[in-house]
Amino acid sequence: MERFETLEIVLPSVINYRPSVKSNNYYRSARWDEANEDDVKRLKTEFPVVLDLRSKAEVFFRPPPLKRTTQKLFARAHILYPSPIRKNLNVDDVNSNKDRSFATQLADQLMSPRKDRNVTRQAVNYKNPDGSEQKIVYINFTNFNYQKNVVWKRASLKLKLKMFWYVSTFNKQRLMKLIGSEIIAPRGYLGMMLDFVEYSKEAISVSLKELASSYTPVNLHCAQGIHRTSIVTALLLSILNYSRQEIIDDYIKCEEGLEPVRNEIKNAFIRDGLLPEMTHTPKEIIIGVLDFIDSKYGSVINYVKEIGVTDVDIALIKSKYY
Repeated sequence: MERFETLEIVLPSVINYRPSVKSNNYYRSARWDEANEDDVKRLKTEFPVVLDLRSKAEVFFRPPPLKRTTQKLFARAHILYPSPIRKNLNVDDVNSNKDRSFATQLADQLMSPRKDRNVTRQAVNYKNPDGSEQKIVYINFTNFNYQKNVVWKRASLKLKLKMFWYVSTFNKQRLMKLIGSEIIAPRGYLGMMLDFVEYSKEAISVSLKELASSYTPVNLHCAQGIHRTSIVTALLLSILNYSRQEIIDDYIKCEEGLEPVRNEIKNAFIRDGLLPEMTHTPKEIIIGVLDFIDSKYGSVINYVKEIGVTDVDIALIKSKYY
């Protein structure tokens, strides 16, 4: 099949941003927070669909009603778009979610209402000033199934009681440190990635189905663009018959892509009890992910079919992104 390439959309201020397919209609990145005003405008108008692999809690974290001074410590909101989720928040009580540690993100998720933790997909349509529209699909990799298997099943009774206490008293800092040091770090970098493969299957399936059904070009990102984004991208490139080496090469480009914020990310990970190497992208990690899928499921195609991706979805992906 001949590849048809379109002009690359160049956005130099977006962290860890690049096209991952030769047709230039699928772009991966970190979240957009550090982008300058011009690039944000282009992000909103150039991409009809954005897949945000963060939970609603990560993007729009809001605590239960508390005193105003306490609310300022916990309120979270997306800085780029107005949203019905935050319409009742006083702007003075809203802080942009700048935390970069995965432990922070999971803590926000655990502290959010149960009904939000059970949601895997939430789509929001935004209308730009020029009349164009953009659909952002929030895809929750840490929904209830992930929390049940990764957090609660592995935690001792003592650890569960501590987490319950920190959640009920809104002690987010201690909850983050506990999750990072006692739940995530002991699994190691590869173990954290394999937990996504095994316990975020619904989110991965939704991501691939959205890619199959979406208008292009598409931007897909999580927080740093190296964990959840790398898994979905590796699966996409595998479906498109890219070689193992091409998939590895795309993954290790994140090393350079994250360099502008490396120290910030590393400090956040260390603060939350995580391993500093989790902020890097050594080839052994993505190789380990693909080897695990091959050994347990036979192939990437078998894996994506098992999680709900159909032959029609696969054909659409190949027709749009090849």
